Amino acid sequence: MTVRPFQPSDEAILREIHARHDFPFPEHIQDFSVVVDDLGCPIMAAGYKLVPEVTLLCAQGGAVHPLVKMQAISLLHEKLRNKLGANYTEAHAFLEPNSEKAFGRHLQRLFNWRETWKCFVVEIGGRKSQKV
Repeated sequence: MTVRPFQPSDEAILREIHARHDFPFPEHIQDFSVVVDDLGCPIMAAGYKLVPEVTLLCAQGGAVHPLVKMQAISLLHEKLRNKLGANYTEAHAFLEPNSEKAFGRHLQRLFNWRETWKCFVVEIGGRKSQKV
């Protein structure tokens, strides 16, 4: 196996692989890296896009009434939507695991946020990746 840049001839095979998934085919497929088998046939591809990350700092427990918190989130939601909307089509908000269940359903119901894939963090600088 080797990894190489995307080639236009890869697209049909990658679309075939993608057909089994339930998310849109990447718009920027030409920027992906592709793993090919010994015959040069694509078996996997990965790429990235830059997306803003939203961080929320919120008082815990009974310090602030839950309705006040939701009103504050509503104000922040609109402010960030207006600020980011000119340059981005989406933003990712990561919730700490302790608040994920209670808070997440309110974000979905009140602000039309949607839960997506579980997120993993990889450190890029200063640490070597382990080879498999």
